[in-house]
Amino acid sequence: MNETLIKILKAGVIGAWIFGMWASLTPGEDTLHIAGRALFGILILVHLAECGIFYGTLKKIGGSMGQHLLQTFIYGMIYVLPLKAKAAAGGQDSMNG
Repeated sequence: MNETLIKILKAGVIGAWIFGMWASLTPGEDTLHIAGRALFGILILVHLAECGIFYGTLKKIGGSMGQHLLQTFIYGMIYVLPLKAKAAAGGQDSMNG
């Protein structure tokens, strides 16, 4: 994955989090609010699962587990896969952002 694509995907995920939080924190029972609340719940469940699934990989990569888990909870595979590829290529550098 190239850096530009990663940034675009991360921006999309942040947008989904913001939309989900907005829908969860504002009153309303319209379709937009219901969809946003569902999205928010799905993001939480999927990204928590990814933290568990990738825990071993993140531990092997080294660095701050707190940082790795936070980034994985926010971005999921968009954070982990490039990090894993860098580690496989010999670099132990994490991709923050």
